[in-house]
Amino acid sequence: MHTHHGNGGDELAPFRTGISEMESALIRSVLEGSDIPCFVFGGDPYNLSRSISVPASRVEDAERALEKARNMGERMAEAGE
Repeated sequence: MHTHHGNGGDELAPFRTGISEMESALIRSVLEGSDIPCFVFGGDPYNLSRSISVPASRVEDAERALEKARNMGERMAEAGE
């Protein structure tokens, strides 16, 4: 595994690809709320799908944060029925 920069920083790992702008905004807010740095790519006029990358060492944290947010969202949806 090689890093892109030699300053001891993490390399970025793709976390979600081919998602909509709305999805990318939602995921980004969840990750930032969990103090996980994330980087959104794409969204140029010809290619509306986005992708999100996170530092390679935080992929598992990011998955857990999304899972937690999804579970909370489902509970909130159930409570609203």
